[in-house]
Amino acid sequence: MDDSSTLTETNTPGSVSIAEILSTLGADLVSPFTPVDPNQLVTETDLYDTLGSPPRISGTLLLAPMAQELTSQAFSELLRYAREHKCAAVAIKITSERKDEFQALAKNASFSVLQVATGISWSTFEALLNRLIGENSRTATVSIDRSREPLFGLVNELASFFGGSVVIEDLGRRILAYSSVPGQAIDHLRTEGILLRKVPESPFNNPQYRELLQSQTVLFFGEQGLELPRTAIPIRAGNVPLGSIWAIDPREEGKHNIAETEERLQAAASLAASYIIDALHHRQATQIPREQRLRTLISGTGVQGGELAELGFFPDPGVELIALDPDAKDNPNLLAQLHAAAQNQISSYLPEVVTAVDGPYVWILLPNNESFSGAKLIPRLLKITDKVLGDRVRAALPGTCRSDTAVTDLAKLANQLFRADQRYPAPAPRRILTPTQLTPIMLYQEIAQVYEMNPQLLREELSELIEEEPVVAHTLMIWCANRGNVAACARDLAVHENTVRSRLQRIVNHYGLALDDPDEFFMIWAQLRTLRQLPADYSV
Repeated sequence: MDDSSTLTETNTPGSVSIAEILSTLGADLVSPFTPVDPNQLVTETDLYDTLGSPPRISGTLLLAPMAQELTSQAFSELLRYAREHKCAAVAIKITSERKDEFQALAKNASFSVLQVATGISWSTFEALLNRLIGENSRTATVSIDRSREPLFGLVNELASFFGGSVVIEDLGRRILAYSSVPGQAIDHLRTEGILLRKVPESPFNNPQYRELLQSQTVLFFGEQGLELPRTAIPIRAGNVPLGSIWAIDPREEGKHNIAETEERLQAAASLAASYIIDALHHRQATQIPREQRLRTLISGTGVQGGELAELGFFPDPGVELIALDPDAKDNPNLLAQLHAAAQNQISSYLPEVVTAVDGPYVWILLPNNESFSGAKLIPRLLKITDKVLGDRVRAALPGTCRSDTAVTDLAKLANQLFRADQRYPAPAPRRILTPTQLTPIMLYQEIAQVYEMNPQLLREELSELIEEEPVVAHTLMIWCANRGNVAACARDLAVHENTVRSRLQRIVNHYGLALDDPDEFFMIWAQLRTLRQLPADYSV
């Protein structure tokens, strides 16, 4: 009998047993944390979020990425939440230090508790679970022709339904499969895409892809220019976008069953996701396209405008960019170590995080989330990296944004933060750099560049003072730093106030600098601060 039309005897459509999860994924990915019911059925996955909507149906496998950080009381609350909402299982990652504590709390749970291996990201684990659930939900609505490539059989079935050409695309807009049903409607752009195996450029591409990848359901696009009407649906594994299905839809509007259309495409997208995930899993290529998209956003070269949507991020709530500098000039391996640590640590809180090495830095792109912001996650990460790499890692937190091009601007700001910190180091080394903290120093850098390009703006009298009487120049600098307070300047220099007054008077009489003029005061401070550093123990 054709195995594409049968289900296992232990499972019902749209579910998978705990036993099958453990046996299919293997002990190196997931194992029982407490005694489990092997026959318990899992119908869907959901993230543990007490502020969000509870699981819609019983049989949910609850993912708890933050479990390791929970107190005993909070972990008990997680177990209570799972029990009240009739969850089939809870998946956690727990270190050996807390294993006994949490096992004691969960020993009487009425559901299974599973331990996920630390080496697998939550996004990949969720995708694998959804693949297992999706495989068991296949019905006669969309059956696979096992005599040919599965995806090609899938698009042919859809083309027979729509009457138009159907393609499956990956996130790079490469065509993975295309239909070949006699008499199917097709336009020039679709023909060109099939020949090139890539979607041709069109002014409608970016807005359509952005809208589709943010959608949770089927979208209809009317005829535009030379493009025939299209019906499309995103392909996802959990919340991770994998690609899309596009069907040329020549059917007259209002004369087709919308519910049936959505049912067929939803089933097809679920099925396509299982094959795409399987291929990605075996080639270990899941992260590479995402890393490349992040590098594109960082460099700003070749940004098409749909990268954030393809990465699974949306304008609301936006994204946060973080850069890590391991000071790896003497040891390039440090970048790889820091990259792995950042991905493993932050993905346990935010599975959709993207990390990449670009230039001398490790870059992190994560959804804008007040509960798991960079300001909260990076100190935890640095505690971990300090044990392995020492306290050499610095982090730049340039901010958040809502658009693709704005990510490039944040990357430039992160570079400015690192340069500013390097040129004007603090007495106690800064580990986490923010614009609020370093804006004055970045302003000094900009002024220094203006002086470099326009040396005629420098006051020659001030340059002469620095060269001829450096002690007097230093007094002037400390006086400016104390905002013209003679007494404070004298204390800092450990001299008498009259000495300070005498030196200031000499500056006025001999060098002609008007110290009582606000504009002159600003000019003096800007030139002294940018071109002659204050002592190392001086803090702006």
